[in-house]
Amino acid sequence: MELNREILKEGNSLILTLSKSISNDENRFKRVNVQKIGSLKALFNSPINEVSFNVKTEKDINEILKMINEDGKTTVNISLTAEDKILKFKLKNLRDLDRKSLNLLRKREISSTIS
Repeated sequence: MELNREILKEGNSLILTLSKSISNDENRFKRVNVQKIGSLKALFNSPINEVSFNVKTEKDINEILKMINEDGKTTVNISLTAEDKILKFKLKNLRDLDRKSLNLLRKREISSTIS
């Protein structure tokens, strides 16, 4: 707790990594331990290293390329599902991509996975 004193303040949103102890029948108490505490704000402000888009049409690919046409630091992978085939592409140049752009693409029903 002392290591995370800076973010443990009223009103801050947190991400907790928890572990639950497995107990036997003799021990009726269950334990949940906090392994890691992270700030949600810090997560959203962190840069995106790699993103994968799953699209169904060429029109979706064009929408993505319009949004992320500037050079940056994000690796972009695109997976196109057409008929019974899956075509996978990786953009040659790294692109500038932020969470606001990802949200705009999600509103257009283009799914993405951040890794």
